[in-house]
Amino acid sequence: ELTVEWRELYPTWEPSPWPMGSPDIASMDATDVLVNPLVGGDPDAYPMGAPMVLTMGEILVDALGLDSTVKMGDADDRWNPCAGGAPANVAAALAKLGTPAAFAGSVADDADGRLLLRTLRDAKLPTKPVQVVVGGTTRRVFVTRSDSGDRSFAGFPAETDSFADTVFDLEQFDGTLLYAVDYFVTGTLGLANPATKAALLAAKEVADINQVVTIVDVNWRPTFWNKPGMSEAAIRVADGNARRDILKYIDGACFVKMTDEEAQFLFGVDREKCLNNPKEVLDYLPGTIGVLITAGAKGCAYAFEDLGGCFPAFKVPVVDSTGAGDAFTAGFIHKMIQMTNEWQLEQVEYGLDKPLRRGHLRTRERLKEAFKDKAIAAECVVYAAAVGAMTCMDEGAIAAQPPERLVNKFVQVYGDDILIVEEKRKASDKFKFKPLGWQFSR
Repeated sequence: ELTVEWRELYPTWEPSPWPMGSPDIASMDATDVLVNPLVGGDPDAYPMGAPMVLTMGEILVDALGLDSTVKMGDADDRWNPCAGGAPANVAAALAKLGTPAAFAGSVADDADGRLLLRTLRDAKLPTKPVQVVVGGTTRRVFVTRSDSGDRSFAGFPAETDSFADTVFDLEQFDGTLLYAVDYFVTGTLGLANPATKAALLAAKEVADINQVVTIVDVNWRPTFWNKPGMSEAAIRVADGNARRDILKYIDGACFVKMTDEEAQFLFGVDREKCLNNPKEVLDYLPGTIGVLITAGAKGCAYAFEDLGGCFPAFKVPVVDSTGAGDAFTAGFIHKMIQMTNEWQLEQVEYGLDKPLRRGHLRTRERLKEAFKDKAIAAECVVYAAAVGAMTCMDEGAIAAQPPERLVNKFVQVYGDDILIVEEKRKASDKFKFKPLGWQFSR
């Protein structure tokens, strides 16, 4: 009755859009802007909720040779198109493991672009941060394979040297994501093109200002930096420019992941030495919390300020190694988030009547402190190696990525066989990797 009477007195009156009162803006943050409809967020756009991790860079189609006899120039039916691109691979692997993530990049409005958008949706990743370039061309990378499953990047189609992933428009990017996430992951291939280079540098700067944890996977691919038909002298110049830009970009990153080949390219550290003494690579990166060095079948190494180690790869039947390094990166991030969050909540003896929860640390400081524990470091890196190994057991960088339940089981069964050789610092020994305890989702 009051509503009817009020409308007669004030014909233009409308009920409040917040029937339970206006939202408490002071208690909201950037995640609400993304997913809370009370302040304009779109929960349907983020299937797993507000992302914890943002990846940015290239998304493309990996055209995989059907067998080891396939080579560049062969007919289209000799290639199997699969979604790929390192940053997109990392985001998809994180989502499959259960960590909410988002990918920012660009595709064309062509058949390959639609394939990539469909793949992102299937992986429960938001497509809102993905820009669609009208009239562009989605990049295809031709990947040849050996009999053992190892891949080589053979090149791109000759009809264009300007692809959709090279024209990411920073002005169209919703910067709210950089205020909502705790982790920001990129590669370095985008540095080879002016538009994506500007976007990566600007986004990384904002992430640093916001104390977001920055993670860079070097992922150096000469084919992205070199143009067809370049002379040997021009290739040396291009490699030098790539090295300079990559070194500048990874400076100050919280974590850097690279291969043994990339460590040698960037720092001149012998490939064998960087596995046995990864701290030597870390010393080139002041301010970096940790480095991760992968070497395919030879295994991987890791170095943090107070500890480091290396161990051999899991022995699995390799079908296709494309995207294994990206799965490794995702596995490390996923387990790092889990374990350092648990570490933050642990009860600690302070010499009082009872143990108390650790004092709250911001994410960067928490990671620095947590990775002083060699068991936490080993658990995260072994888990990462397991995710990478399992991805090699099927075809396609994203299609082959395993869910968390299977990775947990894999580590439980095969983790006891991993012998970690600690890096020689003040003291050194060998220890068996023991999982700290698992809870399986059935």
